[in-house]
Parts: sequence; C-alpha cells; structure tokens
Amino acid sequence: MSLTAGLARALEQGRHGPVRHVVAGLWGRLAAVRVARPLSFDEGAVVIAVGGATLGGSGKTPLAVASARWLATQGVSVALVGHAYGARPDRARVVQPDDPVDVVGDEALDAAVGLVGSSVQVVVGPSRQRALDHALRLARVAVIDGVLQSAPRRATLSLLALDAARPWGSARCPPGGDLRAPSAALLRACDRAVLIGDGPAASRREVPTDLACVNANGLTLGSRKLGWAEVRGVRVGLWTHIARPDRVVGLLRARGIAPSEVVHLADHARGRAVTHAMAGAVKRGVAHRVDLWVCTSKCARRLPGSIGGVPIATIDYAVSVPGSLQEALRIALGGSNEGFGVS
Repeated sequence: MSLTAGLARALEQGRHGPVRHVVAGLWGRLAAVRVARPLSFDEGAVVIAVGGATLGGSGKTPLAVASARWLATQGVSVALVGHAYGARPDRARVVQPDDPVDVVGDEALDAAVGLVGSSVQVVVGPSRQRALDHALRLARVAVIDGVLQSAPRRATLSLLALDAARPWGSARCPPGGDLRAPSAALLRACDRAVLIGDGPAASRREVPTDLACVNANGLTLGSRKLGWAEVRGVRVGLWTHIARPDRVVGLLRARGIAPSEVVHLADHARGRAVTHAMAGAVKRGVAHRVDLWVCTSKCARRLPGSIGGVPIATIDYAVSVPGSLQEALRIALGGSNEGFGVS
C-alpha cells in the first residue's frame, strides 16, 4: 500500500487526539460554509447536483450515472458533468469512450463508457463552471457529479449519496476522519439523501431518504460475462484505486469470493504509481499466486488487460433508481418553464 493510500485508509478509519480534534473542528466549520459551490446557470435550466458525504467512497458517481441514464429513458435531453479529477482538459468537451484517461479523468471516462448506448453525453472542462455551461448548451438538464449544492442559485434537486453500511464514514472531518463536512451541514444542503447499498442503515436523517440498491451480477472479462459461481474456487486477486476499498472486499465476500491477494492504491492513482505497483506485484510473485485479477471499472481505466500475464476482470456494478427518487426527478423536471425532449 502506498503512503497516500495509507493516509486515506487512516482517515477512513478515523484518527483520534486533541490536536486532530481541534483541526477537524476548524475544517468542519470551513467546509460547512463551502458546501454550496459557486456556480451560475439560467433560471430555466434544470440542474441535478449529486454529492457524497465522504472524501470518496459514498457512491456519488454511480448515483449520478444512474440518475442521468434514467432521465434519458424518459425522453429527457441530459448531460452529465464530470469532475475530471487528476486530469487537465484544456477546454470544455464531450468525453468519448476512447479518450485518454489523463485528459478527461478516470471517473468521467468510466461514466462515458458506462453510458454508451444511451443519449447521455458526459462533459468535462478546465473548470466546473465551463463544463456546466457547455453541458447546458447541449441539453436541457445537467446532472453534476461531485457537487452537492450550488450558489447563489440552488440546484433544482440536490442528492446526497451515503454508503448504506457507513453513511457518515468515520464521522469526523479531516484530519480526524473522512467526512467531507459536518453531517448537519450536508443534510441542510441537500433535498434527498440516497443510501447506496444492499440494505438500509440505522442512521438519523432529517430529509427524505431513498435506498438505491447495488446491482453486481458478475464480472466482465474481455467480451465475456462471468457469473459469480464461475469465479468461486478460482484464486482471485483484488486491485483497487478507489476510496474505501473495503466496500469492494465486502461485496466480493458477500458473493462467495475471498480474494487471496489484495493491492490497494490511492484513489485516482495514476501514471508512475500504477506502473510501479504493477512491477512490484510481478517482482514479489503476487501475479503468480492468482488466476484472475478483479477490479472496478474505474480502476480498469488505468490498467492494461493483464498484470504479470494474469487477466483482469471488472465488476459489473450499477445502482438502481428507486421509485421515490424517480418521482423526485419528475418533480424537478416539472419545475422548468420549458418542455423536454431529446435534442
């Protein structure tokens, strides 16, 4: 595990101590003020903002993708605004499935690949404002991945993604934990909380709450679909570049898959870090102790087809859009002064 990944794991588990307690309090007060991001858009635009409660690992991107896909099935002209984390697009642009990951970012590229076959266009830009402007020139509805609320005009609908197992992560702000802002501030900023997982969690919430169930029906290996039963008994290695990777470990174990080798890199790890980790895995003989590597589709954007000659399969992962959330999206659409239709 890299130093960066180790620090992230420490935040996810929560760190104690008087100094961290004081600094976390200062972070929380500042973050509470900045929950609403400065963004401008015309009054007639419909903007759906989707943010996560923690510094990664809440499920906000799968929720944003699922919401955009569902809107498109209703005949709505919709664009998804990605955040291009770790990339530097020189202009506002539509992401293509074959774009270089270092130009558009791993999550935006993964979203574009996942939305192939739909009418949804994924947009990134050198700033979130420029990406939003471009998205609203292409579509009547913009779904923003990674922004919980906007100011001075509030988003038409704000969705707060919460991991059902640990809605508030370590329940502390950095450096004592991985909570993005105090939970009360996050709840005030959003219109609905959406639990991402297989079942509801016991957690006090003060806004309407939905459960978006996780659908993970197997793996994709090249052009093949593998059911979980086909992988049980196979020596599986897990490779991740995501926040809170224990969620993926739990998902696999719940389906009867116990990884014998695990490699966790920092969220959005790229370039030299990934290459170095792959070389290290081969040198240590890790690649010879597994028959199949498993990773998320986001991680796969920075990996070749195999590591040390061992093929890589991706988890087929998506979340549902429950009926109550569909109704909230319909109400948001009804708030516009103009009609909708695929453009």
